[in-house]
Amino acid sequence: MDQVRNYVSKENSIIKNQLLYISKRIYTQPYIKTLLNASPEWILIFTIENELVFANDAFLNFLEIQDITGIIGKKPGEVLYCSYVDEVGEICGEGLKCTNCDLFQAMDECRKHKKTHSSLMSMGINKRHISIFADIRISPFAFEDKELMLVHIRDASHKRKSENLEKIILEKASGSIVTVKGYLDFLKEIPDRKSMDQYIATANHISNELKEELEFLKALEILERDDYVMKKANLESVQFIYNLLKNIEHSSYAEGKRFIMDVGSEEFNITTDPFLLKIVLNAMFKNAMEATEPGDSIKLGVASEDKDAFIWVANKAPIPETAQLHIFEKYYTTKKGAMGIGAYIMKLITEEYLSGNVYFESSMEKGTFFSIRIPQIKE
Repeated sequence: MDQVRNYVSKENSIIKNQLLYISKRIYTQPYIKTLLNASPEWILIFTIENELVFANDAFLNFLEIQDITGIIGKKPGEVLYCSYVDEVGEICGEGLKCTNCDLFQAMDECRKHKKTHSSLMSMGINKRHISIFADIRISPFAFEDKELMLVHIRDASHKRKSENLEKIILEKASGSIVTVKGYLDFLKEIPDRKSMDQYIATANHISNELKEELEFLKALEILERDDYVMKKANLESVQFIYNLLKNIEHSSYAEGKRFIMDVGSEEFNITTDPFLLKIVLNAMFKNAMEATEPGDSIKLGVASEDKDAFIWVANKAPIPETAQLHIFEKYYTTKKGAMGIGAYIMKLITEEYLSGNVYFESSMEKGTFFSIRIPQIKE
């Protein structure tokens, strides 16, 4: 067994030295280095075995490292902190999810057909808890006697963001305004005060729903700038959830659906930021409701576990396997008219601000289960 370990170690050392040599040769070519470092966009060079041998200054600055030495030989999923490599421990290129990875497929196409491959794709970068919509161009080229691939990554998120959000917000705003105006016009014809109050309440719910959507987007901008100041308060776990559910039960996506609180749910104190927790839970509940058919129910629960608050929600609808790969990526959505930031902001707030974590699992047999775990007392 020791002989096998020594052989593997020696072979890995030889491969590492070969990669170091290729990397050094690239870096000692002044024109290549100067040209690629002049780009503000990320430029990486991989071998045809998907091993990194070059990263320009823009990418190294993003990773907050001085040089490439520590990441030479790493696979794309390792340098970009793919969640399945970083958290689950799968090997990049060998995991079950890799066949659905846009970047892996693009590099595979480039390698097989030996021609430039361009595509737009969502990329989640787990270490920094960010997601970008990237314009990626992968080109094969020969350097000395080696076949390599040049990967050019340009962040196209702002273009997609402005297109998506402007369209969605305008559609939501115009739809809400038309509906509310219709109710107000209809009220003029109603002599019965009791019926009138009912329609006024519905109009109020519609306008409040739009107001909350806009507040949600404003909060996201502040959180991403890291300008938010935490304001902690003591909350009663079950009561806090009931109050949230009461506020959203009249929303358009809640019609014909109901929540069932698990009988094992516990009432206990949570000391955290109520505004942030509200955003996280509203996003979690809304995602469950949007995936649920009218007439079906959604289960949820809250429990105290090892000084943590554990809150979960479950619905019958499975998430397609291809979508699971991108679930926490900003602007990724499979729902028409959705913004694609619900799961993203859940992860951002829970992990960056509430010192907790988010977990989900989904299958055809069991449906979808989302949960958050945060300290009962936020320090």
